[in-house]
Amino acid sequence: MTKTLPNYRYLVRDRLRELRTKLGLRRPKHSNTTIATPAASPDTPPQPEFSPTYSREVGFRDYLRKGWFNHETRELCPGFAIDATDTVLDMGCGPGSFLKFCAQYATHSVGVDINASCVQAAKQSLAEAGVNSFEVIQSDGNPLPLPSNLADKIVCTEVFEHVDDPHAAITELVRVGKPGATYMLSVPGQLSEQILKELAPAACFEKPNHIRVFSTEDFRKLVEESGLEVISHEFIGFYGAVWHALIWKCGADYDTGTHPVLDRWAQTWETLMALPGGNACIDALDRALHKSQIIIAKKPAQKH
Repeated sequence: MTKTLPNYRYLVRDRLRELRTKLGLRRPKHSNTTIATPAASPDTPPQPEFSPTYSREVGFRDYLRKGWFNHETRELCPGFAIDATDTVLDMGCGPGSFLKFCAQYATHSVGVDINASCVQAAKQSLAEAGVNSFEVIQSDGNPLPLPSNLADKIVCTEVFEHVDDPHAAITELVRVGKPGATYMLSVPGQLSEQILKELAPAACFEKPNHIRVFSTEDFRKLVEESGLEVISHEFIGFYGAVWHALIWKCGADYDTGTHPVLDRWAQTWETLMALPGGNACIDALDRALHKSQIIIAKKPAQKH
């Protein structure tokens, strides 16, 4: 006599259905009973509430962790300290965040930006910070309306990807730097930009926004061909690279918006920063995928 084997596919299905019914996760067949949503356990921790600026604040703390905005050493970023005798130039200063830090320690500070509203915001920011000796000029920087051999420290961050001729732009920066001047230069990371090209609106990669992408080699070559000597070439912003990808997919306002996805990403990153060995992990991630690549360079001193 042949033994009939059970149909295991349906056996498992039916047993799972019975189990879900017993647990109150499924209505019994032919029943109109509505299953009530289980009440939250008194031991369940409350869901965290995030401020609208939380994910941006975590991004700022990520930079602080790397030694940026260090008031003890007067370093805007590691290797770029401001001395009391310095004249500082920030080309593409925006609303003045970097310029304000430098101006608190320099003898004189100059900001340049193409955008009139940024120029006004930078002026207001420095005035409110109690900075006495500064000027902020509206200009596209080609040429810079400044004398040669003016500045001891030159900042130009996230500008070269916007301009029609990066070589002309950096040539102007070299001209206005004193012999021996130190430069802090940055452009977006190549892989980060490639990701954003697939996620962000097309206008983000059209004038007046980003019109070119620099590889690591391209950026270093631009700096070295200008006559500057590269001191260091660092990478930062895995957190920021992911954050920028997420904000476009969330549909949140770029300047002021937030979203649960951004808050959870920030919470994950903050947890990682607090872990033993978390910094080593972050440094490795920054090297692999970074929002920005930063070069510290020097203008050669004049030969006597």
